[in-house]
Amino acid sequence: MVSRMSGFLCMLLILLTICQSYAQPSFLYHFCMNDRGNYTANGTYYNNLNTLLSNLSSNTNIDYGFYNFSLGQDIDTVNAIGLCRGDVKSDACRRCLNDSKVLLRQRCPNQKEAIGWYDNCMLRYSNRSLFNTMETAPSFFMWNPENATDYDQFNQALRNLLDSLVGYATLGDSKRKVAAANVSGPAFQNIFGLVQCTPDLSERDCTECLSGVIAEIPGCCDGKKGGRIVRPSCNFRYETYRFYDPTNVEIPAAPAAPAPAPNVSALPPPPIDTLSTEGKRNTSLIVIVIVVPIAFVTLVILMCICLRTRKSRKQIEVNGIWQNWREGTVLNTIDPTIADSRRNEIVRFIHIALLCVQEKVADRPTMASIVLMLSSHSVSLQLPSQPAFSVVSRNFSVIPSEDYDPEPSA
Repeated sequence: MVSRMSGFLCMLLILLTICQSYAQPSFLYHFCMNDRGNYTANGTYYNNLNTLLSNLSSNTNIDYGFYNFSLGQDIDTVNAIGLCRGDVKSDACRRCLNDSKVLLRQRCPNQKEAIGWYDNCMLRYSNRSLFNTMETAPSFFMWNPENATDYDQFNQALRNLLDSLVGYATLGDSKRKVAAANVSGPAFQNIFGLVQCTPDLSERDCTECLSGVIAEIPGCCDGKKGGRIVRPSCNFRYETYRFYDPTNVEIPAAPAAPAPAPNVSALPPPPIDTLSTEGKRNTSLIVIVIVVPIAFVTLVILMCICLRTRKSRKQIEVNGIWQNWREGTVLNTIDPTIADSRRNEIVRFIHIALLCVQEKVADRPTMASIVLMLSSHSVSLQLPSQPAFSVVSRNFSVIPSEDYDPEPSA
């Protein structure tokens, strides 16, 4: 009887363990930074790390999913950041970080710097400062194996969605920089997307980080129904199903792409003998409305390039603008003395200018579309393709840097 009871209890314990393991969120990826130095068991850094991680998520006053703490002095200083996905509730966030600090210590038992991601959270710690710094490595990506229906329409809808989300997320405060939404795609499919930065980033750094990961879509998940690219400072994900809780993160529906301009040639021209002075005045007004904004955009871009060229005494080739755009560093082409409040507007001008010089003439916007894009910031801009004069020289690598020791979970 006793042996049967013991066997039953053992079986029950095994089942409880299995159920508990399935209840935990899936572990995605982690990196142990072997080049950042090691610590010894029971040493000062070891004790500081234990203390900091034990207290990291215990502060119940933090209900916005972002934790950043430091402990120690000099070489034994430990800095840690915990970030939960913007839609995750506070209790689930703390559970995720608690799970993460256990597994990360197991996978990186003596490295001073490590980073790991669950589906719901990220945890990283180091003996160097991590705050207010945009970092793009290490990174990883994942994708849905299913191909999207109607490649071109799907990509256009996805790009419009992500562009809108970046604009919302970067305007967040020091607690949250996250946005999610959905748009209608081809074949009656909805596309759901979420973008997020660590909220300690500036608006400029958040924009640059998200622009960089979105530019890497062709090397990650082009034409797939879902995908994500994750960096220490920012990440994005999209799927054809809602993978997030919309309560706290979903924004109003992204604006639809502007309707094509009406065919002007279909309008019957007025007879020459009845053309009045008023008609001439209207014609002049139309020409001014179209030409002046385009001239203004060109002037602003040239001014930014010239200012920066004068400062560095180096020539910035037009091709460099496209290269910086692809790499998410287009802000490098703008003179640093220009006020931060104007940078987003200048980036939009550059965006429109790149649309106007795309290699395929059919992809370039019409005059009417350009006027609409310049006059309304609510109009989403599609991602520009390669300009006619561009020479692409950089290949995006999907292999982690050799400076890191990636250990993906099974």
